[in-house]
Parts: sequence; C-alpha cells; structure tokens
Amino acid sequence: MKFNISTLFNNFHNGFRSIFFLIIVVVFAGCGGGNGSSTPTGQVISIAAQLTGFEVVPAVNTNGIGDASISVNDQSGGITGSLQVLGLTGTPTVVHIHDGAAGTNGGILVTLEQDTTQPNTFNIPANTSLSSADLTKLLNSETYLQVHSNVHATGELRAQILAPNSDITRIETPLSGEEVSSPVATNGTGSGVILLNSNTGDIFGAMNVENLGGNPTAGHLHSGAPGSNGGILVAFDQNTNDANLFSIPANTTLNSSNLSTVLVSNSYLQVHSSTVTTGEVRGQVLPANSAFSRITTPLSGEEIAGGIVTDGTGKGVLLFNTTTNALFGAVTTRNLSSAATLGHIHNALPGVNGGVSITLDQDTNDTNIFSVPANTVLDATNSSNLLASETYFQIHSNNLPTGEVRGQILPEDSEYSRITTALTGLEVSPAVNTSGSGKSVLIVNNSTGDLSGAISLRNLAGTASAGHIHTGAAGDNGGVSLVYNQDGADTNLFSVPANTTLNSADLSSLLSSNTYLQVHSSAHTAGEVRGQALPQGSDILRLATSLSGSEVVPAVTTPATGESVILVNMTNGDLVGAASSLNLQGPGTAGHIHAGASGTNGGITVALDQDTQDTDLFQVPDNTSVTGDSLVELLNSHTYFQIHSSANATGELRGQILLSPSN
Repeated sequence: MKFNISTLFNNFHNGFRSIFFLIIVVVFAGCGGGNGSSTPTGQVISIAAQLTGFEVVPAVNTNGIGDASISVNDQSGGITGSLQVLGLTGTPTVVHIHDGAAGTNGGILVTLEQDTTQPNTFNIPANTSLSSADLTKLLNSETYLQVHSNVHATGELRAQILAPNSDITRIETPLSGEEVSSPVATNGTGSGVILLNSNTGDIFGAMNVENLGGNPTAGHLHSGAPGSNGGILVAFDQNTNDANLFSIPANTTLNSSNLSTVLVSNSYLQVHSSTVTTGEVRGQVLPANSAFSRITTPLSGEEIAGGIVTDGTGKGVLLFNTTTNALFGAVTTRNLSSAATLGHIHNALPGVNGGVSITLDQDTNDTNIFSVPANTVLDATNSSNLLASETYFQIHSNNLPTGEVRGQILPEDSEYSRITTALTGLEVSPAVNTSGSGKSVLIVNNSTGDLSGAISLRNLAGTASAGHIHTGAAGDNGGVSLVYNQDGADTNLFSVPANTTLNSADLSSLLSSNTYLQVHSSAHTAGEVRGQALPQGSDILRLATSLSGSEVVPAVTTPATGESVILVNMTNGDLVGAASSLNLQGPGTAGHIHAGASGTNGGITVALDQDTQDTDLFQVPDNTSVTGDSLVELLNSHTYFQIHSSANATGELRGQILLSPSN
C-alpha cells in the first residue's frame, strides 16, 4: 500500500499539520520462504516512508511533506524508488539517502535524480546498487531519506528508513486542547513524531505547536493514561529561534519502566503556555499496536439533520479502547449563536436523528467545553455503534435547543467519507464577482452511495433559488445529478433529500473529484456560488488566497482588497480559478500569477483573462496547465496573485498562494 501525497496533504484541511503513518510491505520475489523473524534471501523489500521536518537533525518547523517508496533486493543490494515533495518552505534542491541512525547525521549513500517531467519528484538512478555494508545499514534501519531546499540547505524533510522487523517504532501524535485532562477551548494545535527503539529505549523526535492562546513555555513527554495526568518522562528542548518547536534532547534513553509505559499507550505529549500553564494542548502517544483508537470529529450546522445556518463550529476528540470499551474525550465549540446548553453522543446513521447514548459533562467555567464523563465504558451495543460510524456528537444551544452543531463520529476505517466544500463565485464557470459564499458538508457511504448533508449560504447578491450537485470536472459545467431541498423557512439552507442513495456512476464521480455543488440565485440564475467536491485523497488542491496592498513589494497603501481561488491538479498541472478585487484606487488593468517567494518579485507564470463586463474580475484562461518548474513553485508556495491598476501599474494587490492548514 502506498499513500498518495494528496492524501497526506489533505490532513491540513482539518486544522492540523499533516500526521503520517509509516507502512512497510514485504513483497516476495520468487524464491520466498522465511521464518517470520528475519528477511529471507531473495526477497525484494518495499518500504514506504513519509518525510517531515521533525526527523531532521536539528528539527525544522515546516509545512513541507514528502512521500517515498523504495524497493531493495536484500541479496544484490539493487535499489529503486522515488520521492515526491510538497509545500516546502524553499525550493527543493537535492534529495539523498544518507548513512545514519535516528537522531544522527551521516554521509551520502545515494543521490536521487530530479524527474524532468515532474520536478517535484526525485528518483533513485537506474541500476543503483548498495554495497554490502550499506545494504546492512539499510536493513538495520541505519539509513534515512533527506530533502534539502534553498531555505534549509542542510535538510528540510527527513524520514528514517525503517526496515521490516526494525526495533524502532515511529509514532505520530496530534495535539489539541480536547485531549488535555481538563479540556481547553483553544485554537492551538500541535503535532509530534517520536522514533522509539523498543529494545534499547533510545528515543528521538520533535513536536511543534501553532496558534496557542499564549506563548509556548515548555513541552514534555508525560506518563499517564488517557484522561489522567502523570509525571514528566522527558523534558523537550525548546528551540531558541522558534519557540513553537520542541525537540527531545540528544542521546535520550528511557529506562525499562518508562519504555514500557510508552509502549502500552500510557504516555502523552503536552505543551504548556503562558496562558494555560498546566497544559494547553496534549496528545496521547499511541504506538501502531495500541488498543486505543483516536477519532477526531468536526461539528457544524450542515451535519444537523435537515441542516442549520450557523457560524458555530465544534471539534471533538475521542480515545476509545477497543479492548476494554473505555471512552475518553471532549468537544469544544466556537461562535455558537447563543450559549451552549447540552452536549451528547447520539446513536444514529448520518442524516437521521437518534437517541442519546452519553450525556457529556459541561464545564462549569467554560460553557463551550463538554467532556465524556469519567470512567465511561461503553456496553457492547454502543461500542458496536461507535465502530460502525453510527454515532454522532451534537451540541444544543439556547437559540437552537434541538441542536446547533453536529458531527458524525467516523473511525479511521469507516466506510463513510466526510467531504467539506467551500462555495464561492470564483469557482463558477465563468466566474462571478460576488460577496456570496457557502459551505457544504456531505457524508457519503463509499460502498452503498448513501448520502446526507447540507449547504448553508451567506451574503448572496440575490435570493437563492436552487441548489444542485452537478457532474463535472473543475472548471467545466455538467448536468445535475441531485437536486437539493430548499428549506421552507430559510432560503439560505439546502439539504440532501432524505434516503438519498447515489447510483454507481454518480458515486464514482463524487469520489473521483468530478462533482461540484452549485447554488443559483435571482441575481445569477446560471449559478452564483460553486465548489468542487474534493474527497480525501483527491489529486486536486483548492488554494484560497486573500489579496492586499501590504503584500505588494514594495507595499502599497490602498483600501482595496481581493480574493482568489485556484484548483490545481498535482498530477498533470491543470489549473482553474479566478481572482476578484474591490475598491481599487484606479481601474484594474491586469491580473497575473507570478513566480516568487513571499517578499520577492518574480516573472509571470499565468496571465489572467480580465472580464469584459467586470474589470474587477480576472480568470485563469481555459485549458491552462502549469508544468515543470512552474508546478514546483506553485506546490511549494512560491507563487502569488497580483492585480495591477491604472493607479498602481506595478501592482496594487497581491496574495501569496500558500499551501497551509487554512486551505
């Protein structure tokens, strides 16, 4: 099995930095055999590895990710493979396989070649073979992949190459306020990677945080089961140049008791801040064989049965012990229309209402926090419902006592997918300059095609008149595959009709990103807002960017603002999208996508078409593709939109196109 790099990057849309899992597959090549404890002669070993900045020595705080696949013959040392990179701080310059154990740097064993047609891909040269000594190091997990960039010349991404039966366990951990033992309502998040030698106790790794409510002050690995606090096992070193980055001190080794604690999931990462000194974000450390499953759930009004128009949102995190059925976790909410009153876990399939299985405890000091009661253990029925995706969170408020936000609880192996889509005028074909926007959430059963969900709208130029799901690729128009029900009391709300099941063709279109949502209005009967539905794993990225005069180089003082949206296919470089402006100091004259890092100017990559009826609207020309270095620059945040005007001919508005958690 190999992860598509877009699957990895799609984790950003949940507000977290990407957390990746290392999967190793052994492929037998003819003369197999073996006793299960060592690699038999004649096998080709296939290793997939995901690269982050956490494993670089010293660690690097970067949004960049890498996806590598390597095959090596354990007899001849012949090695093949490739690596893709995305979202680097700098432009990728060179990729190597290095000699070195986890936490150490070493010499170069193999230099990968940059692909001439897909420059974000690097390949192991044809006919490469490792020497006997280097092959032994690889099979002993003493080699690593590293990506260098022009910003991080000594290495921006790295992953230890962990061979089958390695003593080293790689553990990825997301951190949030919901996992703190007394949950915290915070926008702060974090993620960490630990490499742990289960034989010696040697431990290496790093973690970072962002958007904390206060300055980060300390980071630790603690002992403690989910929901409980414990002592410090390892005090992380805080980076002197980046207070959001913490690393395990060099040469750290856990004693046998602490090693056992980590391996049985009784430890957690926690970062403390000046605002929440007892811990603002936390993540239980769950090895691959852990009895615990972590389930993270976004809550919104669109998932309420029938839908609700609200700015309220929520996030739930559960830790479920699949052996004992013990359940821990919490929900936090934001921007509800009124004070939250009740929180529950209900039993029911997506799109329908069901009875309460657990009443959550509301925090006495912060009504936006709800926790699973202490010592909760699910019975067999409720446990089965949870694992079958037949439960949901729901938070009730004063204004909406029947429920304001809801989120279906979908375990990692759920047969359901949640597809969240932003709708704007810039995705309509042709684009529409409107302040209107929409949000859609769809829950689809990947096997049966059962579908539920809703669209909520804001600030349309006219009264909403119809909402549809259409079949069509990004930038193309297509036929209607589903007609939404418009709410009788609120014309800004559309819901999927009850008991909807997609046929196989429409299900295939939805899961392959060939479906879009569109809402029509009295002002724009052909469509005012649209959004391409992009499931997890889509090859297409949606990148939304705000434009301002402050980003122009040199900066421009202007009341003007702008917005842009592009959809880029990472495989072939196909590009669609548009940009709009408001309150330019002079008429708009030109719009471009330029190459260039933030704070620098660069050449034009794409000249946008200015609308003949609306000079504030600029669209990517039909049949545009970006390839080669231009695609590399785009996928590594080194391109920007710029709109020029008669008053500011060199540029009045600019916005860097960033691959970030907000996109």
